[in-house]
Amino acid sequence: MTYFRPPRDTTRGFVGGERSSIEFLMAGIVLIFAVNILVFSIVSVQLVPLGDEDSFLRAAAGLLDNWVMEPYPYSDVRPYGYPLFLVLPVWIGRVFQIDPRIPATVVQSAIYVGAAAALSWEISRVNRTFGIAALFGFSANFFAAAYLTHAMSDGLTIGLALWLAVVAVRVLRAPTFSLVLIGALLLGYSVMVRPANLFLIPLWGAALAVSYRKNFGRLVAAGALSAVVFAGILAPQAYHNRYYYGSTNLLTVVDLGTTQQGLGVLALKYYTLLTPPGFPAVTYNPELQVFAQPANVFYQNPLQVGRPLTWPRIDWYFMHPLQGLATVTLHLFGALDQDFIIPYTSDLTPPLRWPISIINHAVLLLSVIGAVKIMQALSVRKRWEVGIVGVAFLLGFCGVYGTAAVESRFGLPVLAFLFPLAFVGAVCVARMTMSGRVAVAISLSLYVVLALCLSEWLQRQAPPIVAQKQMDDAERRRQAD
Repeated sequence: MTYFRPPRDTTRGFVGGERSSIEFLMAGIVLIFAVNILVFSIVSVQLVPLGDEDSFLRAAAGLLDNWVMEPYPYSDVRPYGYPLFLVLPVWIGRVFQIDPRIPATVVQSAIYVGAAAALSWEISRVNRTFGIAALFGFSANFFAAAYLTHAMSDGLTIGLALWLAVVAVRVLRAPTFSLVLIGALLLGYSVMVRPANLFLIPLWGAALAVSYRKNFGRLVAAGALSAVVFAGILAPQAYHNRYYYGSTNLLTVVDLGTTQQGLGVLALKYYTLLTPPGFPAVTYNPELQVFAQPANVFYQNPLQVGRPLTWPRIDWYFMHPLQGLATVTLHLFGALDQDFIIPYTSDLTPPLRWPISIINHAVLLLSVIGAVKIMQALSVRKRWEVGIVGVAFLLGFCGVYGTAAVESRFGLPVLAFLFPLAFVGAVCVARMTMSGRVAVAISLSLYVVLALCLSEWLQRQAPPIVAQKQMDDAERRRQAD
């Protein structure tokens, strides 16, 4: 039995019934994505690589120069996955005397576009119009474009997560051990690119469990194959950590998980502030430090109680369950709340703050409608299968990031799926009766207003942002007088 219904005749357009309409739509999709990438590429190359970008590029240069698993810059905190990916862009940059972020952008964008096209095709097998709408959603995701143009692991993470989803869908439709091998390779390498990508394990595990649920022997074999491949990809990093640092950690020498969880008690969210050459210095009121280098702007957690004398641990959430549950909720909201659009910012009160946030939260609600409509187009049995895998993905995300202080970029893998679903939802809303569209508009408006209020409250927990807003208000009053 096939997993989805066979696709309709793709030579017929979804607007005018001709092939030319499809070609017109594809051209529009390519144009939208190209504009996204161009805009953020221009912004990216103007910024001097600092913080994470600088450390990744230095690590890649170390690998390129040595070509052996010797200690490379930041090898105690950066697993080998993303520096290894950057080796080729760094080499191209040296040969052609260009910024290595340019070839990195090209490759990361190609990975993203390929995965977007593959997932949109899978959706088109359910409904062709939904597939085209999803492809528009992928191309219009300017949050993803902002990170695809930087030499940071987030851009590659998005592409790898989408490709893993493609393989998971195909495993659900017709499981083979070749697909299991590909999925395990993607999963293992994703974790080496970014250790927090462990949250993808439940997605893959659920896909295997659902696909092989009627054949326990093949399920065990698929699980064993995945485990062996996964361990094989992690083995070089484990050896590196043990041989050169004497550490038993499998991912990084520095225990990033414990650090993030402790920070998650103290802060709801954080952001990286910088003032690179050519940008005006960011100044605050006299009580606050003037940042001349990358620095974190922390959104302090007002729910913290107990004030531990040592670095807080995850057991704080169990000692204070109500405050802990509220903190987890705010972490997850903060991860999806893109109050700053680029990885690093030199402006704590960006002019596009509210338009971007409105789009952000409109996408969140419309994606729910899109997901429901796609699920309704499936058979009951397949609906449950896809639902289980989707829930596993979300639970994995919540499990990894719920107790950690988050940056907006941590929510990008989820938003990569929500944008296409939101465009599907928008198509469905357009097809509703007038009363249905009015009901959705009212619900959407109420949700967006409430979400923006919560987003603003989160920012008010960050003293530097509050101070900057006060200075901006004072300057506007001075000019008005």
